[in-house]
Amino acid sequence: MGMPDVTKILFIDHDQAAFEFRKCMAKVLSALPPVELFHAADATEALQLLEQLQPDVVVLNEENSEECELFLESLSGDHP
Repeated sequence: MGMPDVTKILFIDHDQAAFEFRKCMAKVLSALPPVELFHAADATEALQLLEQLQPDVVVLNEENSEECELFLESLSGDHP
């Protein structure tokens, strides 16, 4: 039997570190059981979804530091 088919993805981005992070995330995700991805546009929406979805992992985009700070400061002791 040959190698399984591979989906090749080309990222065009000047930020090499961001690419390495995406590569690492893809490797980790491929080793997990099936995952569901969700999106929040801002901290307010993220906090609402946090209660509703109870995600295992939250990924923050550091480029929007104000939203990250608002989200993190709004977490209660019940959240990881």
